[in-house]
Amino acid sequence: MKELFNFQEITTVILDMDGTLLDLSFDNYFWLEFIPKQYADKNKISITDAEQTLYELYQKHSGTLSWYCLDFWKENLKLDIKNLKNKIKNKIRIKDGVIDFLKFLQNKNIQIILATNAHPQSLEIKMKQSKLAKYFNVIQSSHNFKQPKESLVFWQILQQENNFNNDKTVFIDDSEKILSIAKKFGIKHNIGINNPDESKPLIKFDNFPSTNNLTKLI
Repeated sequence: MKELFNFQEITTVILDMDGTLLDLSFDNYFWLEFIPKQYADKNKISITDAEQTLYELYQKHSGTLSWYCLDFWKENLKLDIKNLKNKIKNKIRIKDGVIDFLKFLQNKNIQIILATNAHPQSLEIKMKQSKLAKYFNVIQSSHNFKQPKESLVFWQILQQENNFNNDKTVFIDDSEKILSIAKKFGIKHNIGINNPDESKPLIKFDNFPSTNNLTKLI
């Protein structure tokens, strides 16, 4: 992969979690297969009807803080989302190359920030299962700011709290929309992850360089 920046000039790397560090296949399975079945069983309806109902809800709230909020879905679906996630936590998987990349950053004394839209309860489950927390200087859920990463306000607060230099910062995420917001905020180096769900084909980024393995950036 063509060198996109010199790590000697980088002081902070901000990383997304789901789809960037962890294989998104867990979340896709949970929300698109496991939850529809639980919802169908609870409401005594067909899987097809459950999928349709959930699809409409997902579409309505996509990109909002509610979309990522386990309490919101617990209230609206009448399902114990945290407990259900715990039941299948063995499906949580670290993506290839992630640990080697994080160790590389640590050895360079680069500040490593985890910035995720995941609800704190989901973040807790995934950090405990993956054991990745030890690699980060800062772990931040957007719920603590009451603003999703899709909002410029999120980035303003994140910078105020962590004092990173936009020109010396790399941000890596599997969402082109969120990368665009980070670029608009002023972060200089923005990179996409084009295989968030490793069981599916690569996705295309129109406006950002992308990779399927973080070690290719080293």
